[in-house]
Amino acid sequence: MRLAAQEHLLPALSQAVARQFPADIPKAPRAVLAIEYAANERRNRLIRDLLLELGSAAHRRGIELVALKGCQWLLEDDKALAAWRWMLDIDVLVEPANYDAVPAMLAQLGWAAPADRNQLFGRRRARDHYHLPPHTRGNLPLFIEVHRHIGWRPNLLPTELIFAQRRTIAPGLAVAEPWHAAFHSLVHWQVQHGGLRRLQAPLRNVFELVRYLERDDVDLNRLIAHAEAVGLRRELDAAVAFAVELFDVRFPASLVPVAAARRHVARCLAIRRSPALAWIARERGRILAMWDCKRTTYRLFLRGAGPERTAAALLAQRLIRLPLMLLSGLYLVVVGSAKLAYEKAHARVS
Repeated sequence: MRLAAQEHLLPALSQAVARQFPADIPKAPRAVLAIEYAANERRNRLIRDLLLELGSAAHRRGIELVALKGCQWLLEDDKALAAWRWMLDIDVLVEPANYDAVPAMLAQLGWAAPADRNQLFGRRRARDHYHLPPHTRGNLPLFIEVHRHIGWRPNLLPTELIFAQRRTIAPGLAVAEPWHAAFHSLVHWQVQHGGLRRLQAPLRNVFELVRYLERDDVDLNRLIAHAEAVGLRRELDAAVAFAVELFDVRFPASLVPVAAARRHVARCLAIRRSPALAWIARERGRILAMWDCKRTTYRLFLRGAGPERTAAALLAQRLIRLPLMLLSGLYLVVVGSAKLAYEKAHARVS
């Protein structure tokens, strides 16, 4: 239960216990889980009401929003309100042509961006981001993020493709094609937050992808073909390997994890058991993120830069960052070696 609480999976655990092990868990833990589930159901009902209000406001302006991540589950589940899915925020996607009209709409509904976004540097960062700054409203325990693209690499799942195959749920509100939603879940974990590169596998991300891959309406063949087309088959294989290892899920032959993916899972699980290895993986991921220059690439994408201009800008940015990367690498080797040595010595004493 401690791990489920850390990963915001208590409502999902409550649902699993109620369905599969109703008589095998002591009454006290079952009561705690039931309380968590009921509280999340109330929270999701609030989120759904806010989504419908947002969609109605968008509809009056001739705008449609596509629900992302947890909001998709919520809109698809009228009765149970996807109470197993805990949500930190409301994520919706808007077509880029309507992106600049959204802040005024949010303001009319009482949503406001953080004060620091009104400063010059804050405005510049917000302008070159794939979503608006998180907007809050009074004392509501959540915020709204309105996206124009799914992440720093828009071409992995173009907004145009999502809108072309969306399904309208309510005025101004739609949900993505199920395999689009599943693929976005993969991108959000493995690419946007560097799961593959940083050797990270948050249980909540694995669980959500499992829920998608087990759905009958998710076209696995199209999902696999798209992953291969955009160069993310390795990320998909790793995610599936985690699903098999942690949840004992059985998939079709086309999704059976390859040996490399199983080795990746073993490395990630070893890192979870070692604070020193976890620190090394995290710092290594930060160094590689400096090399990516994702903000630079996305800014050039927004300005319609061609391949040659983008390559030149990336080279210049990387040359500027190279000294810091080398220093960070040296720091990683020295401090990481010391942490590993201390951890091994402590293990021998124990």
